[in-house]
Amino acid sequence: MKNDFPKGWEEVSIEQVATISTGKRDANHATDNGEYTFFTCAFEPLRADTYAFDDEALLLPGNGHNVGEVFYYKGKFEAYQRTYVIHEIKVLPKYLFYHLKYGWRKATDQKQYGSATNYIRIGNFYDYRLSVAPLEQQKRIVAKIEELFSHIDAGIAALNKAKQLLKQYRQSVLKAAVTGELLGAEFPESTFKSIEFGLESLGQGWSPRCEKEPSPDEHTWGVIKTTAVQSLEYRQVENKRLPDALEPRPKHQVLAGDLLVTRAGPRVRVGICCLVKETRPKLMICDKVYRLRVKEDVILPEYLEIVLNAPNVLSEIEKLKSGISDSGVNLTQTKFVQLKIPYPLIKDQNLLIQIVSEKVDSISRLDKEIENKLLKSDKNKQSILASAFSGALL
Repeated sequence: MKNDFPKGWEEVSIEQVATISTGKRDANHATDNGEYTFFTCAFEPLRADTYAFDDEALLLPGNGHNVGEVFYYKGKFEAYQRTYVIHEIKVLPKYLFYHLKYGWRKATDQKQYGSATNYIRIGNFYDYRLSVAPLEQQKRIVAKIEELFSHIDAGIAALNKAKQLLKQYRQSVLKAAVTGELLGAEFPESTFKSIEFGLESLGQGWSPRCEKEPSPDEHTWGVIKTTAVQSLEYRQVENKRLPDALEPRPKHQVLAGDLLVTRAGPRVRVGICCLVKETRPKLMICDKVYRLRVKEDVILPEYLEIVLNAPNVLSEIEKLKSGISDSGVNLTQTKFVQLKIPYPLIKDQNLLIQIVSEKVDSISRLDKEIENKLLKSDKNKQSILASAFSGALL
């Protein structure tokens, strides 16, 4: 940050103008209907039956992927033991809040600790430099920031609403494809058959053990932890390649045209389907993923991907899941392959693939435009804050 501030400004550290504490509670202290807000390191606060602070304060996560975030709160609240609380603030609290919204993430990005879980230390706060204007200017700066932010936030709200409408439209396109509406008429009942009718094979998959190097005659991927995760964002693990002489067993390979469906894991992820667009030699399935290969004279893989991602079909898949806890459910093969879906003629499947592809491509372009505008809005906010704390905003 610049240090050539206007007359009357000074540069201080946070502990010179506020008290820095941490909460004392662990996550188990939360209750569903607690009276008080309970700040943890999560983005959204929880609730608790007690409070430890009653102040105008700033809350900063001390570990995890939300390090760098800053939250403002006024009133009674509770705090997690790894959440930092800045309170007893001697400058205008909102002024300090906006200053940290401008500089805190940049200050902590390059100074975090830990390997499995990242975290910050109290020293991060001692190192942070704060440009402080006289009190009356602080009030004017905060008022100007909030005036300008209100216009930007209105635009962000409109963009997010448009983004949600695009998501709904995409779902309606997939649903219309599965019902036949995109072709001008609903599919007759006679076209509905089980998925099993069009499958060559349905592999439950295989999960490699990764703690040992493979022997020369061990034709498995012993050194790979996983190459297909539950979100189906599959990738090749870097720096842990098989020796060139070893290849994964064919029954575990993933080829272009295969469909991958999560069969076990958190409820919201089970049943997610994606189509593999290209063959990658060092890619295989894990034990939480089904691999589907279709009889292409019966059903096209691109069409089946559309069907399995349609909201009306996903609601049917939801009924097939077994398990009590949302953190762990299963989609059994016996139930899954009996799922009834329409099997129109191949020429109609091709036509639907083309129509859906054109509409989804258009939706994706619009969605990307919205994302670019949202990024621009964030940059505009950062520009306003940069001007505010260099003394240029007024």
